[in-house]
Amino acid sequence: MARIFAASQNFPLQMLRMLENNLKRERRIFAIVVGLLIFAALCGAAATTVFVLSSGLETDQDAVQAAMRGVNVSVFSRYNMLTPGSMLFELGAVAPKSQDSGLAIKPRCDAYPSGREDQALAAACDAARQSIPEESTPPRL
Repeated sequence: MARIFAASQNFPLQMLRMLENNLKRERRIFAIVVGLLIFAALCGAAATTVFVLSSGLETDQDAVQAAMRGVNVSVFSRYNMLTPGSMLFELGAVAPKSQDSGLAIKPRCDAYPSGREDQALAAACDAARQSIPEESTPPRL
């Protein structure tokens, strides 16, 4: 170090050029460091944006799936309500079969509410009840 200082006293112009080169090098390094910091900040912002968008889309996807489940449940419940209705219409269109005396007649359907008497509904209910095999579970009509 002392030698450089001694040389600088002899050649001040050379020392100024060395100092200028060192400053240029430091400016380049500083510019590269600042550029890398800006790049890191942009990468962090992009990662945050992707995370926020993906979590928002995931929330929307969950909401859509819940809505689809609700639609499926309502469609299947409507379908399950239509299936017995179509069976009752088919039974009403077919002429009743003659009952053998050896077969036991199943009990009548109870009206709900109990004071209501609708002959057509009672006949359809009895026809549906007679068509259900004895081994099956009792239906809720």
